[in-house]
Amino acid sequence: MKWFAFCGFVLLGVALLAQAVGGVQEAEPYGQLYGMKEEGNPERKPLSSLGDSIWAFYYAGEQGLYGVEFDGNYFFVTGDNAWGDSNMIYVFDRNGKYVREFAQKSNNSEPGGWGWHDLAYRPDHDYFFGSDDSMITAFDKFGKVLYEFRGPHDVGQGLAWDGQYLWVSLQNLAIVKTDTTGAVVASYPNSYMTQGLAWDDASSGNPWLWVSAWGQGWYNRIYQFDPVKGQYTGVYFEGGYWALAGGLAFSTDWDTSRAILFELCQEMPDYVVAYDLGPIATRAPRGNKTDVMAELEGLKPTGDKKLDKRIDKIIGHIEKSLEEKRWIDDTHLDPKHGKKVFCEEKKAVKYMKKLCKGDKCKGVASFSLIYHGINEVLVEAISKKRTCFGPELVSPGDTFEIDAADEKLGANTEIWVDDFLNQEIHTSCSRPLDEGMVFGDFEVKDVDKISYGGGAFPGELCERLIGMLVEADSILARVAIEDAKEAGGKEKEIEKAEKEMAKAEKDKDKAKYDKAIDHYKHAWQHAQKAMKKHKKQNQMMEETRSRSTTVLLQSRPNPCREFTIINYQLTEPAHTTLRIYDTSGSLVRTLVDGSMEAGNHVARWDGRDGNGSPVPSGVYFYMLKPGDYTAAKKLLLLR
Repeated sequence: MKWFAFCGFVLLGVALLAQAVGGVQEAEPYGQLYGMKEEGNPERKPLSSLGDSIWAFYYAGEQGLYGVEFDGNYFFVTGDNAWGDSNMIYVFDRNGKYVREFAQKSNNSEPGGWGWHDLAYRPDHDYFFGSDDSMITAFDKFGKVLYEFRGPHDVGQGLAWDGQYLWVSLQNLAIVKTDTTGAVVASYPNSYMTQGLAWDDASSGNPWLWVSAWGQGWYNRIYQFDPVKGQYTGVYFEGGYWALAGGLAFSTDWDTSRAILFELCQEMPDYVVAYDLGPIATRAPRGNKTDVMAELEGLKPTGDKKLDKRIDKIIGHIEKSLEEKRWIDDTHLDPKHGKKVFCEEKKAVKYMKKLCKGDKCKGVASFSLIYHGINEVLVEAISKKRTCFGPELVSPGDTFEIDAADEKLGANTEIWVDDFLNQEIHTSCSRPLDEGMVFGDFEVKDVDKISYGGGAFPGELCERLIGMLVEADSILARVAIEDAKEAGGKEKEIEKAEKEMAKAEKDKDKAKYDKAIDHYKHAWQHAQKAMKKHKKQNQMMEETRSRSTTVLLQSRPNPCREFTIINYQLTEPAHTTLRIYDTSGSLVRTLVDGSMEAGNHVARWDGRDGNGSPVPSGVYFYMLKPGDYTAAKKLLLLR
């Protein structure tokens, strides 16, 4: 159901809107407009097209709302002081119920000032970005300003965080990608009157940048922007009817089986609406590989024949890994020829690393810290048993630099505050130190790394492409292990395979990708041996060849603390449920309940029950039911 079919919003303005939601003057402070997520809703059904609006809530306590973000549990909404009140951030729970509010520390706080516009959320450090002038402000969930940097425009009207960089827009000016010091990484032309941005890393074909905009003859459209190519794709859908476009947010946490885009629509009253972008997409291994090849092809011609040949060499190794004789289907390798897939992948990764700047880390020469404490303190930094800063008095907001006493800092750098060890910061290559990381009251501002080599392309590009190849190998190995378990394969071989998987994950976290691929290969080989020694192996392989199996993979991470990811593959379209149960058999949470297409899918459980409350530590079971098929596995939650 499209938004323009909802309630009285299709009718003429505020008078009929008052009829639809009870009247602006007499409305409750907040309220849910409608929602297909309610389990008691008999009309609940899968949505059919991109951008279907599925749920919304309004807030009548402020008539100057603009931006919205969702941190996985709560909505954070910006409110201006257009009517003479203070600029505020309003916090609502995942059901749209008002929780609390706090004052903005925005720079533009004069009467009539907007305050912060669109927001961006940085989940790895759990803080937000906002802007109302040329400065972009990082602030925590209670309004404390962490740091600021100069943005590329007079106002950072639209903001989105992609995991490494901040995307910034202002009206019809360029869409700019910048780091957290304000350095411009890339800039792309834009002709729309943009109001909000959101980074999408989960819907089909991702990554995408979604852009809300308004123009002549229409008030609210949501456009799809390709951040890799730096251009609009031509795909868009209509936003809230008769409402002005506002800030955007994207999440896979609000509905763990769907990619959801939120928009703050400016009306009377203002409201937040959820748009459905489809199921969370996961690429099958072969799809990942073809995507990498396509992106590498797009880098040519570089103007350097030697560089073009190196790219062709990488593509050649990936092509060899895709030879038909090595595959049974998109997630299963041929037992006799599958090993070669990992070998070719390792070669591709080896050559790809040489394309990138600083492909080999040597160490950290220096880094700067910003002190966010509330009192003046005596700070001393020690590395390799030598003092590399201080002792020196540091005041709140001060930035100080820690320099290596010789060529580089040691594996760890100790931060002493008032003669007590306060923080121990890892400063070797095995655990990268990056800008924006927070250690207690200290935040990393910049890092001077020493590296060997130096290729033609930025390191972020190769990291992402290598990550796609490594993820493909991880899926191939995991599927083989699950097949061996389901077939009752030899337990000792399965145990060896699991140990290799654990080693692979550790090496992957340390960016030792070639070693990780070796471990995935060994895990796959042990899984093959487990099935080879099983009496029904030939029958099992024949069954696998004759169908693309429905597969439920082990959740990752397991054990988990804050969340876990559940991957599964369906052979054909079916009404599917994925539910979490405790050891007594009681239902804890329904993650998926609806029609799903054939292919690979992913769900995320955040350790909460159906009411949004955290559940205690313990063993839980998750059960997949597509049609008549049933599969179940267990996971361990630790608090």
